[in-house]
Amino acid sequence: MKGLHAALLLATCVALVALSTLVVFSEDPPQPEAAKSVDPEMQIVSEKLLANAPEHRFRWPTSAEITAGSASGDKVDQVKSSCVKWIHTVLSDKWIPADLAERLVALNADVGNDAVWVRYEFQGYYIQIVQTASGLALAVKPTIRKEPTPNSAGAHEKLVTDTVHLFLKEADKVLTCCMPGVTSEGGVTHGRPRWGNLPEAVYWWYGLVHWWTDGEGVALAIGKADGRITNQEQPVVIKDWF
Repeated sequence: MKGLHAALLLATCVALVALSTLVVFSEDPPQPEAAKSVDPEMQIVSEKLLANAPEHRFRWPTSAEITAGSASGDKVDQVKSSCVKWIHTVLSDKWIPADLAERLVALNADVGNDAVWVRYEFQGYYIQIVQTASGLALAVKPTIRKEPTPNSAGAHEKLVTDTVHLFLKEADKVLTCCMPGVTSEGGVTHGRPRWGNLPEAVYWWYGLVHWWTDGEGVALAIGKADGRITNQEQPVVIKDWF
């Protein structure tokens, strides 16, 4: 009888282990965080930054402007495809949502040039990207307001350094090519590109980065260059993108 009880107990334990294993392996794996939409009337870039950076590349258009200026068609689809490739070239993969292409908005009523716009909330940050034929404007800001960085060039440069390392590919090259920042009376620090330590960077996007910060958000203006420009060639700016 004792042998029978022992056998039943062992069988019960084996069954429980098998059941627990089945439960564990039947659970769906955790899904990656999906990007969220941003309030269409909200400005990610502060007025203080807009007063110092190229406003027409960082000020998000109103809903009415988007409705009036939206462009579509085969050529626009080609432009959007190019924009996706450039975002993957510049931005670290962890910050690119799976539905990036569907989020792109093409506007042909933009000031000075056609542009493709996208922004979203992702992993604790607002991310905004605007592209023209010749450049890309990236703005990032935490979704939860933190204490502003102290208003000094050194503190602002550290914020930019941390942001570049967090968001951009080729971060070390970007920072090698950035001059020390100069802080304005309004509390915005601006840094320009330089190429003394990396001369070939003048022909690459990572050597064509201007940055601005107000101690909270960071705005980056990035020239589109992939190394194919030589000393005898000049970059071509396509005025009529669409």
